[in-house]
Amino acid sequence: MVSGTDGVNRERAYTAMGRSVGKDYPAQLDAVAADPATAHRAYALLAPTAYDAGPALARGMIEAGVAASEICVAVQPQKMASLERMPPGWVPILSNRLEQFPHAVGHGRCRYLIAPMARVERGLNIVDRDGRSLLHVACLVNRPIPVMEDPPVLLSLVNSLAYRRRRPGPEPAAELERLRIVAGQIFDDIRSGQGYFKSLGEDVKLAVVAEILTRLIQLGGRTRRGGDPGRLRLLDAAFTQTAADSTLPALLEQLRGKWQAEDHMPLIDAVYRTTMTEALLGLTEPSPPDMRKRRWANGE
Repeated sequence: MVSGTDGVNRERAYTAMGRSVGKDYPAQLDAVAADPATAHRAYALLAPTAYDAGPALARGMIEAGVAASEICVAVQPQKMASLERMPPGWVPILSNRLEQFPHAVGHGRCRYLIAPMARVERGLNIVDRDGRSLLHVACLVNRPIPVMEDPPVLLSLVNSLAYRRRRPGPEPAAELERLRIVAGQIFDDIRSGQGYFKSLGEDVKLAVVAEILTRLIQLGGRTRRGGDPGRLRLLDAAFTQTAADSTLPALLEQLRGKWQAEDHMPLIDAVYRTTMTEALLGLTEPSPPDMRKRRWANGE
C-alpha cells in the first residue's frame, strides 16, 4: 500500500507495486499484441501522483523481469542532463514530450509509460495514424489528493466549502468577513492533516473524491481515443483495503447519496451518461477481487 507512507517506506511500496505490475502485465500485453485486431494497442500507461514514483516503479518492474528498454519514465527537463550522463537503464522521456511514446523514443521498443497524473490526464493523445488509442490499459497508481498537490484546486475547494456556509443578510460586508474567517479555518483543517487522506474531514474527503472522479474520466479517456474500448485500473490497495469509511467504494457511495439528495444526478447523467453512473459510480457495488480492474464504459 502506497497511500499513507512516506520517505523510504513510500519508495519501497512503489518498488513492490512495480514488481506486481511486472509479473502481471507482460502476459497481458503479449496477448493483446498477438491479436491483429488489438495489436496496435499493446501498451500500458501508469500514472502516479509524483515524478519520484517513476524510477521506483521501474526498478520493481525490472526486478520482476521486464526489460529496462521497455520502460519509459517521464522526467522533468532539469533532470535530463544528469540522466544522459549516467543512464538509469530505463528510458527517460521529457515530461513535455510524452507524445513521442511509444514509437519515437527508446528506438521504438518501449511498452510502458510511467508519467505523473497531472501530465497525462488532459491533452495527451497516444494514438496511431488513424487516431486510435495505443493504450490497452491506463493505471491510476495511487490515490491523488489534489488539494495537496494543486494550489488552484485547493483554492477552489476552500472557497466552495466556505460558500456552502453562507448566511445571506442585510450586511454583505460583514458576511464576507465572516466567510473569510471560515475559509481560513477550512484551509487550516486541510493542512493540519499533513497530506493524509484519512485525516481529512468528511466534506473535504467527498470534495476530493469528486475531483478524483474528474481525473479518472480524463485518464480513462486516454484509452478510448478513436472509439476503442479501454481499461482503467486502480493499483494501490488503499483504494479498497484501507479504513472502511475511506475506501473509494464507500466514499463514492456517500458522494452518490449526497448528489441524489441534492437532486444533481439528472444533470450528471445528462452530461456524463454511462461514464459516470456505470463505469465509475459502479465501483460502489461489491465485487470479487478479480473485478477490481474496472472496465471503462464500453470496455471489454
